[in-house]
Amino acid sequence: LEYILACHPPTFVHSRMVALLTRHLCARLVKVEPELLSGTFGLEEVGDSGNLEQLLEQAYEGGLYHDLGKCMLLNYVGCYSRSLLDEEFACIKMHPAFGCRLLEALRMEDMSMIAYCHHRSYDGRGGYPASDENCPDRVRWIADIVTVVDALDAGTDNVGRCYAAAKDYERLVEELRAGRDTRYAPDIVRLFDDPVFCAETKEFLEESRRRVYLEVYHIE
Repeated sequence: LEYILACHPPTFVHSRMVALLTRHLCARLVKVEPELLSGTFGLEEVGDSGNLEQLLEQAYEGGLYHDLGKCMLLNYVGCYSRSLLDEEFACIKMHPAFGCRLLEALRMEDMSMIAYCHHRSYDGRGGYPASDENCPDRVRWIADIVTVVDALDAGTDNVGRCYAAAKDYERLVEELRAGRDTRYAPDIVRLFDDPVFCAETKEFLEESRRRVYLEVYHIE
């Protein structure tokens, strides 16, 4: 992460943002459907205060490390003010596998599977890397959350996202809804159907991004 910060700060910002948003959506899922998260990271009673704290911390880490594989591809990330060429995108598509291997080497198996699965489609018919291997149950919901918030942050960031134009938050949420059951997990996208939570998440996203960018670029 320090190497990513030194070589390409926007990718570091994105990692921090996905971590914050993963914890934010995980906390909401605990509140509305805690039974879905039972067994996540081996925790059975996620409503217990101690287990909840551990769950949210590990969810944060899953988001923080999801793009770790990009440290091996920084020459191809964010270096152009244009769309990626096909061969550049082919390289970018290798980052989940690279991140998985790095995290496995650090014996962080749960985090490695989140990194590996975060660009794979919910229905198993798209995304990358192509694999018949299912995401383990103990991290499946966190990987589903990371997949959603990865798209949410990357798609709405008009500062560091230099090879694709940023979209309005509302438009991006509609794209999430359009992709539920196929690209995205329906139970995660359903959280945005609550207008109060949807508005709170927009505010959380904007305020967190502003704060993280100011911290990273050392702006008073």
